[in-house]
Amino acid sequence: MADSKASGEKSKECSHEEGKNSPAEAKVVKINFSVKLMEYIMSSEIAHPSTSPKQAALQLVIELVRAGKLSPLQGDASNMISIYEQFKAHFEADKQKKSSESAIS
Repeated sequence: MADSKASGEKSKECSHEEGKNSPAEAKVVKINFSVKLMEYIMSSEIAHPSTSPKQAALQLVIELVRAGKLSPLQGDASNMISIYEQFKAHFEADKQKKSSESAIS
């Protein structure tokens, strides 16, 4: 009986894929995202991707949620975080490209 309990615990541990958030981590991520959302709602400025890539990526994700193209209620927020990370990486790469072009000129 102890063996079946131990194997059950192992299967729970193994059910989390590598790189996936645990439920507790997902809750922290959702709270952090909610805080950022409130900060965005309170600010009236729209961030420009080339000057503020992180803020612009966050605003873009929020606008997708507002437009109904992205749902914060589905899953464990990993999809939203992934989309945010992709936008941020794109904007940061664009920012670096523009700075290197201006340095060459």
